[in-house]
Amino acid sequence: MNRSRVVVSGLLLALVATAAGAQGPAPLTRGTYMSAAGQALPIEWKLQNLQATETADALRLEVAPQASGSADSAPLALPPLYLHTIYLTSRRGPGVNLDVQVRWIGADQKPGARQMVWQLPDRWRLNWFPISPFKTRYAQRFCLPPGATQVTLHVALTGHPDAGQNYFDLCDLSITRGAQVPLGTRLGPNLLPGGDMETVAESGMPLGWSYWSAPPDYQVLEKDAAGRPAHGGQRFFAVMPGKNCILADGNVPVEKGRAYLLSLWARGKGDIGLGAQSLEAEGGQRVAEAQQVPFHVEADDWEQFSYVWYAESLWVDDANVFLGINPQTELDLDDISLQLISP
Repeated sequence: MNRSRVVVSGLLLALVATAAGAQGPAPLTRGTYMSAAGQALPIEWKLQNLQATETADALRLEVAPQASGSADSAPLALPPLYLHTIYLTSRRGPGVNLDVQVRWIGADQKPGARQMVWQLPDRWRLNWFPISPFKTRYAQRFCLPPGATQVTLHVALTGHPDAGQNYFDLCDLSITRGAQVPLGTRLGPNLLPGGDMETVAESGMPLGWSYWSAPPDYQVLEKDAAGRPAHGGQRFFAVMPGKNCILADGNVPVEKGRAYLLSLWARGKGDIGLGAQSLEAEGGQRVAEAQQVPFHVEADDWEQFSYVWYAESLWVDDANVFLGINPQTELDLDDISLQLISP
């Protein structure tokens, strides 16, 4: 055999071996998700400030005491406006706090996120119960808004000051795709009986509304100091500056897996957090993250603020609409509504 050929062959083998080594270790994978094409694809993870150990049973993620770390998935090709269900089987060391979010970039190029408040696949559980130290299977459902891209899972771990047991065992994770959420332009009637602010209870509050904290200075008016009337009907709700508050309506039944328009009319200057909580009907317990969107109001005349709220949780039966109000001047509110959106 020609010696030069042997040398060349050896060099080629060395180059191939070097190129293979340059690729680095195989990506860390655990779990699967259903793509838009209906394929089960592996979920790959990138870790920051975490120690990972793979066993036959689980991917163990550990964080140092008094430290924080995270595991972020590679982008997931999940289509918007479908009911995606995450099934998680895991164990949580009692020395770690855990937070799991679905994150995306919206059609407006702004980031969006939904925190996973874990339920059980076959029944609801109290929303403040943490992930168990024992191997348990959980589930939760979410819907991505239209135009959502760059969808990822974000798992954040924070270690307690005391050393030891700062781990999270990811035993299994899968994301399945369910029914499509109907969305169109037709709006149903307002589900909030006192949303028009027309009827005032003996307490002086609009019928059906209450505060979750000490009430601020408020009035139900027919005209403001400048003589300007309500947006609709005869009355509106006016909150005076000087104190933040949370205004909440009573619980109203909703349909699982549907989209709703949550809206209000406002004028004045201040900040409003408009939101709705998902509740189960048996005990009125929260079964998902409270979806809330902040709005800055700076308007001399009535202006509408709205967003689409999804009754997406596995065990949602009712919605509880609430407003976080931070008035900088008199902030007037009227015609608060929750309406089913239909094709």
